[in-house]
Amino acid sequence: MTASKAGEPVWFWLELDCPGSCLKQLTTVDPNLKVSVYWYFDPGSGPILRDDLKMDQVVAQEPQPPRVAIPVVLPAGNWIAEVGYGADRVCLKDDTCAFRLRVTK
Repeated sequence: MTASKAGEPVWFWLELDCPGSCLKQLTTVDPNLKVSVYWYFDPGSGPILRDDLKMDQVVAQEPQPPRVAIPVVLPAGNWIAEVGYGADRVCLKDDTCAFRLRVTK
C-alpha cells in the first residue's frame, strides 16, 4: 500500500508486458487497447465500487512496451484500484490484481 494526500492527483501507471503475438492478439479484440481503471472505497467493512471514478483510457502501443498514466483525485480513505480489459482483469505476473492506496487528509 502506498500513501497520497487528499486533493492531490494520484497517478496510476500501467505498463503492459505483452510482446509480439500477445500484443497482436490483444489488438485483434480491441485495436485501441482501451483499459478501464475501477476504484473501490474501502471503509473497513468491504470495498465499495465507485462508478463515478471509473476511468477509461487508451494504452499507447508505441513506444514499446505499451503504457499509460491515468490521473485521479481521491478523497481521504483507503482505496483499491483494479484494471479491466473488456470483461477481464489485468494482473501482475504474481497474480496481484488489486492495488491498495491510502489517501490522507
